[in-house]
Amino acid sequence: MSTSRALRAAALTAAALLALSACGDDKNDDHLGGGNPTTGPGGGIGGTATIPDAATKNTDAGAEAFAKFYFESVINGAYSTGNISAMVKYSDPKCIICRATVGDIATAWARGKVEGGQTSVSGVKATKASDSLTNVDLKYSKTRYVEVDGAGNNVFSTPAQTGLDIIMQLTWNAKEKTWQVREIVNQAARAKAASASPTP
Repeated sequence: MSTSRALRAAALTAAALLALSACGDDKNDDHLGGGNPTTGPGGGIGGTATIPDAATKNTDAGAEAFAKFYFESVINGAYSTGNISAMVKYSDPKCIICRATVGDIATAWARGKVEGGQTSVSGVKATKASDSLTNVDLKYSKTRYVEVDGAGNNVFSTPAQTGLDIIMQLTWNAKEKTWQVREIVNQAARAKAASASPTP
């Protein structure tokens, strides 16, 4: 397997990890409980998310603030409300995991609602990777995630996850004066894919 194929496989593995697939059928798992879905920090009705000023700077500190905003406001708001507009706005069209996550959220809310799946990040550290790319290393955690259909049945769920090492790749959109997510990669999955590649 070539290096490019290995990296692509790692990205797809990360997508499977973070973009909580709506294709599951885990009906035997217990239900989280009723009530209206809660809104994540910074998320509002309709999934709106107000970006903090610190996250609008083309600096390492700005990239770090944006990474926290994206996970804890944009993603949490989208899962809580089903509104994906902020995710689309702050995601590069080429981002594999972003497209997968947007599709999964839309599918889940089209057939019911989402409970849980709220994310948090820590240890956020940005470094310039190239003139156009900034890498942000962080630890990612999420609460237990459940998709519920219109009848109130649990149709899919994933357990809580804690302290996953993630690389978030950001690009600066000078026209919009904001960061956009280029890719999100699980470092453990990336290393595993790379080690599985035969030496050329």
